[in-house]
Amino acid sequence: MVIDDSTDATTNVAQSFESKYPGLVKVIHRDERIGFKAGALQDALGKSKSDLIALFDADYVPPRDFLKKMVPYVYVNDRVAFVQSRWSYLDGQFSWIAKALSLAIDVYAFVDQRARYVGNLLAHFSGTCGVFRRQAIEDAGGWSPETLAEDLDLSIRLHLRGWRYIYVPSVVCPGEIPPSFDNLRHQQFRWAKGFSECLRKYGGDIARSKKLTFFQKIEALLHLGTYFICPLTIMGLVVALLYYAIFPPSFWLMGFWRYQVALFTFLLSLVIYSAPFAASAVTLSEFSQFGISKMKRVFHLGYLGAIVYGLLLSNTKAVIEGLFSKTSYWYRTPKLGSISVMKES
Repeated sequence: MVIDDSTDATTNVAQSFESKYPGLVKVIHRDERIGFKAGALQDALGKSKSDLIALFDADYVPPRDFLKKMVPYVYVNDRVAFVQSRWSYLDGQFSWIAKALSLAIDVYAFVDQRARYVGNLLAHFSGTCGVFRRQAIEDAGGWSPETLAEDLDLSIRLHLRGWRYIYVPSVVCPGEIPPSFDNLRHQQFRWAKGFSECLRKYGGDIARSKKLTFFQKIEALLHLGTYFICPLTIMGLVVALLYYAIFPPSFWLMGFWRYQVALFTFLLSLVIYSAPFAASAVTLSEFSQFGISKMKRVFHLGYLGAIVYGLLLSNTKAVIEGLFSKTSYWYRTPKLGSISVMKES
């Protein structure tokens, strides 16, 4: 089922496959993007009778044996809501933005997602490349258009209702990386606002939940507040500039280090800035033929840092809007149709 909300030639391309493979491909074209992606998924769910639902964004290329490898995991336990495969990328070297984001995607897949699953922390469906149990989606109330992060929104409701998920990093589904900084800015704005909307919507439910441990609650709230790092960074920069303006350079070079707070600040900064390097090194060690060429990718953290600082204002605006429930347009990330898959080994 191809759920098509486009207003360009994409519809004709999709319908050509429907004509070529009748009975196999079905195109659902929506003239209006009501509910955006969540609305499209909910419409498709109503037109499907299957007990299992596999979901893919348009740019992702699953392996041919995807269903054979993923479906058995659904039946490991009758409380498994979905099975998530590992994100990857079709080409992670075509630009400095791609180099930065490919590293971020790998860290997310090998460190964040794996730790979240093993630690039984807040479930987070990645929005694509997964297999759902229909019963779980319906039990949680279906796909909701109330936030811009429809995948996280559903994941939270499933988690609060006691559903579980399974993460399978051995099944890899590559997709496209945003082709430009402007496209990335729109994508990150959507994610940042979606996270904040979910925090506003479910923060109280998470805090009051009797099914979650204290640690799980704290981690869940921190996870939903991920993008708060943007306004906090701006606040930190402003305070730092004020400090440097008030205190003379001689104090920072000599006087400051006479106080115990200097040691505390240094050690805390060491942890903060070394953590990304540690996570990247652990991630890159997971790849076969690990060596110097792979380790050089650690330095792409510099590109990633530039992107983070470039998105500070946009993401801060998104966080504030998400907390105060201002409606936003759901910008789609353009797809280029790249098929040059980056080899991992």
